[in-house]
Amino acid sequence: MNYFSKNITHLRNKKNRTQQEIADALGVKLKRYQAWEEGRALPRLPLLLKLCELHGKFDLAQLTKADLTVS
Repeated sequence: MNYFSKNITHLRNKKNRTQQEIADALGVKLKRYQAWEEGRALPRLPLLLKLCELHGKFDLAQLTKADLTVS
């Protein structure tokens, strides 16, 4: 199961940040970031790595393959 969309939504909400704030931090348009959260698209590797950095202690495997909402 791919947890990516669920995880990035959870991590953003946990930090009380808007989708626009995360999109701006990543240098992407809001619509693109929304597509990731909705599971309609996936970012390319450089943006995946940037998302990991943005959310701190998470690596790529955790962000994409683990359910971070149950911690």
